[in-house]
Amino acid sequence: MSENHLIESAFCHPPVLCASFDGAHSEGNELRAGELSATLETELQGDRCRLRVRLRRDGDVAGVALGVRLGIDAYMAGYPDWNTKFFPTMLRCEPTHFWGYFSGPTGKVVGLYAQQPVAAYRFDYSRFQKSQGHRIHEVTLELLQPLLPDKQRELCDELAQTGEATVEIELFFCDSLAAYLQTLCARVDFPVLEPARTLLCPGDEVDCAVNSKTEITCSLRAPDGRPCSSNRVRASGVYTLTVRNAAGFESVAQFYCRRPWGWYLRAARQAAADCPPRATTHCESWYGFFSAFAAAKAYPDPALDAKFAAQFEEVMPLMFDFDRAVPVVHPRRVQNTSSLISLLVARYQADGDLAHLRAAGRFGDWLMTQQGDDGAYYRAGTQHYTCVIYPAKSMLDLATAEKSAAKLDPAFKEASARHYQSAKRAVDDLVARREDIGTEGESTLEDGMLSCAALQLACFARTLPEADRVPYLEAAEHLIDVHRCLELTLSPDCRSRQATIRFWESQYDVMIRENMMTSPHGWSAWLVYADYYLYLLTGAPEHLRRMMDGLGAAIQLVDPSGKLRWAFMNQPYLQTEMSVADPTKPVEDGYQSLRPAAPAYRPKATHRLLREGYIDQVSGWYRTGEQKCTGGFDFCPLVLEDRSVEVDPQGGCCDNDVHEVFKCLAETALGKAFLCETQPGVFEGYGVRVRPANDAFRLSGKFRALHVNLLRPHTFRLRGKRVTLPAGRQWLLFADEQD
Repeated sequence: MSENHLIESAFCHPPVLCASFDGAHSEGNELRAGELSATLETELQGDRCRLRVRLRRDGDVAGVALGVRLGIDAYMAGYPDWNTKFFPTMLRCEPTHFWGYFSGPTGKVVGLYAQQPVAAYRFDYSRFQKSQGHRIHEVTLELLQPLLPDKQRELCDELAQTGEATVEIELFFCDSLAAYLQTLCARVDFPVLEPARTLLCPGDEVDCAVNSKTEITCSLRAPDGRPCSSNRVRASGVYTLTVRNAAGFESVAQFYCRRPWGWYLRAARQAAADCPPRATTHCESWYGFFSAFAAAKAYPDPALDAKFAAQFEEVMPLMFDFDRAVPVVHPRRVQNTSSLISLLVARYQADGDLAHLRAAGRFGDWLMTQQGDDGAYYRAGTQHYTCVIYPAKSMLDLATAEKSAAKLDPAFKEASARHYQSAKRAVDDLVARREDIGTEGESTLEDGMLSCAALQLACFARTLPEADRVPYLEAAEHLIDVHRCLELTLSPDCRSRQATIRFWESQYDVMIRENMMTSPHGWSAWLVYADYYLYLLTGAPEHLRRMMDGLGAAIQLVDPSGKLRWAFMNQPYLQTEMSVADPTKPVEDGYQSLRPAAPAYRPKATHRLLREGYIDQVSGWYRTGEQKCTGGFDFCPLVLEDRSVEVDPQGGCCDNDVHEVFKCLAETALGKAFLCETQPGVFEGYGVRVRPANDAFRLSGKFRALHVNLLRPHTFRLRGKRVTLPAGRQWLLFADEQD
């Protein structure tokens, strides 16, 4: 590779044309598919690569799918080799053009754009066990995709009118994401939109920087589609900003005006009743209990809360022996037990019954038997599992609750110290390992592996005096920097902005046979935790913005009617086989304590074309029936202490993992507001409004706790009182109001 061709380092092979069409054939850089011929010219120069695709139509081109396989090496198989790879972080098909970027763990970026529309893109995934895997080989940009006639209309019209068309795709190399954005704005003719934030409250203003070389016109539409008379939002929902410039390009950004936080938590509790927790090999199948118990604590509903308590008593003993305090279903999957510990703590916090906390402590002692000499939690003694969900955080949650409960029962004092030391050993191991850690399934640079490591490090650091936090804080910040290539930081779409990038969950969670980009997914909440803890530790405004935009994307999994969806598919399309309810094959519920009104069915396979949008849960209709306990997904056996049993997979799905969003919401944002001074005299408020006045800044909003982060002392008026606050970070606590 020539030093003058920096971009070459990103390629595993030269870009090539590809087509889906019977009889398509290629020779060199030329391809023929039916009545369409195409040539690809590649020009390398310095830090950039220009791809020029020339198309010629000799007749009917209907049914031809034509794309460019970019050849950028995205295959992240292991540490440290993945440091030289580039993940397809964001690809965006705008109405008149295309832009996006690949980025790597070290922060380097390969940007790309086309000043013509690109219909779609698709990923070439690895294979793992019986399904698509956890790695991406490379990406194809699809210029023509007949499944999406609306997305290819402009190029088809040009071919129909002139018989020829040219699409140019430029790729360029940058040392950082900031340099990428600066370079992109300098090179392109289309407007580049940079929202200041995409999560808003009623009364907030839409704030979006527009980078355009020519004059622009802007229009903002409310959730009901009507034009807005100002940039101040009122009703909840998605607001759409459309920017057109004099060069004829159109870019779009979306902003979400949220409801009160409590509305989402109550909706999640109802969703957990409609799509109920069930006993399987995977904790993802019963995660709805977290929303139920969090809502019971904040918004008691005696009748519904009693049903969840009864469901817990019916479901959980099928998987855990509470007398011996051991898991009996899939016992080597340690995150099942650590999740139970967190769940028992949540139930204790909801109803105050110390028996739940004592049970959590006994299971905590079992989890300690799964720690290695290095302090890490292991699956079967061999696989590093500290960052598969977050066992160390579960131990910290337990130790914190036990420390408080020691006022009621002194026996909790020793238990708290024991469990805290277990968490410390695991977190100390993370400090040493950083990103050289393990994950579940196929090894790769994985979103959850990194975000769970960072959140546990930062969570633990908050328990220490400031002087002792440094190694944990440095390790957490490093891991978050590595993780940035797996999150949608620059997306101007509130539905996915700052969500993490996951793509293999659909086959386990909702019985869709192909991988899909699910951003947000329930596990996107792990990054919210990490940014929340890091903001409290550092006061850096970017952590607060990322936390709030990420949480804002995740809570939109609740639709305007209050229905919870499983995830958001943020890719243009997916043609796949999936399972749907077969109304000719009803199933009788085996559980007696929480029986949804909706009927249950066996599944049937069908083929569907899915477009970008939300994916529903399946566990509302796909329930276990009389079997009660099954595998976690449809090709998973029932793994017991001493054997595995092939069982009817009916009801095996993991779509309750979406409830991680609301577990996270209850900890990080419910009842809270945040005021951050980003520059002297300039404030950002989340859940609190700031208005200047003659003698003091006026603050308003509904919250029980206000986190204040000031660069210098200021005087405020809040709830009828005048108060002067010093520089620095602190919580102000109230007892009367909650959002």
